[in-house]
Amino acid sequence: MISLVATKRILFIIFYVLIFLALFFVARNNFLLYHVIIEFFAIFTGLSIVLISFATREYNQNKIFLKFGTVYLFVSSVDFLHTLAYKGMGVFRGWTANQPTQFWIAGRSLEVLGFFLILFVPRLSMRTLFFSFGSLTAFLVSSIWFGFFPDCFLEGSGLTVFKISMEYVLISVLLGVLIKCLKSQDDSILAFRKSITSAIIFTVLGELSFTLYTYVYGFFNVLGHLFR
Repeated sequence: MISLVATKRILFIIFYVLIFLALFFVARNNFLLYHVIIEFFAIFTGLSIVLISFATREYNQNKIFLKFGTVYLFVSSVDFLHTLAYKGMGVFRGWTANQPTQFWIAGRSLEVLGFFLILFVPRLSMRTLFFSFGSLTAFLVSSIWFGFFPDCFLEGSGLTVFKISMEYVLISVLLGVLIKCLKSQDDSILAFRKSITSAIIFTVLGELSFTLYTYVYGFFNVLGHLFR
């Protein structure tokens, strides 16, 4: 007899395989729709963290969760711009595949920096985190908007050295954060260790995929967004 727990795990795996296949089918037939679905789900998840953390800030004793809420307020904002700017969306006239790729690097840089500061600088106050990330987000968005952010994708040649290098820098920092998370005995971190560990592993796999594509609608871009 298969136990109830084993049955639930099998159903869980089947469910995710079906989701994977459905998304892959959508990606093959309409990449923009696929991209919007993936990104909006990620943005929705980020904003859910923001709303729950802010709504419970008066009595929530887990400062880690509250800080993640602050970080994802800004990360989700940049991800929203990345989604709107994606090649083929037609929202920002005159833009190419370069700007959404720049927003991607900006968003992931904020996210990884947030993970690093939250786990390695636990005494950082909420106020300092909020104003620091607010200022940094404004600077990154402005630099992309006015054209002085380093190029990340060039039509005809693909990903730039800067973009690929940044991906590996982010992966290296994430691996350091993962080790810190696994070794930590902080109750605030222990409460979310499984979630943080899973998030870091899938983010690393996604970032590795995003170092390999030469076409913004290509296979490794599809794969990277599935990991997302």
